[in-house]
Amino acid sequence: MLSDQYRALIFASMRFTATGPVDEAKLLRSKLASHGVHLYINNTKPGESIDDAVFNTMARCDAFLAMATRDYGADTGNTASTHHEVRTWREEYESKGKPLIPLRMVSARARAFNFVGVLTRNMLLRRSRGAMSLSTRRGASCSGRTC
Repeated sequence: MLSDQYRALIFASMRFTATGPVDEAKLLRSKLASHGVHLYINNTKPGESIDDAVFNTMARCDAFLAMATRDYGADTGNTASTHHEVRTWREEYESKGKPLIPLRMVSARARAFNFVGVLTRNMLLRRSRGAMSLSTRRGASCSGRTC
């Protein structure tokens, strides 16, 4: 189970389009893994339920990373669209102290790996009573960068 291998699990929410940030997400996942954090990127196979894959995984995650491109959050009619992912996270998990982390993707080729330093420098991953928590250090900032 992933929660046994990593200190924290983060759900990567993004649009899967020709110009989407999938390559950046994969790079970010490899960088975060070296810090004991797993970034889940949906890889539902044909015939599998995307709703089950997305929403069951979100329930197990400690944080939600919104990789916000220009078309992020559009209600495409798909029940597992980024629109519904964000709505579900806000309604079900934010109130439980699980953060929604917006990552503004300026373009499809934005440098997502710059976020790794911000995450590892400004966030503390702590184990309390057997559960993971993600909390911001007091006074931490992105030093003027959009993060």
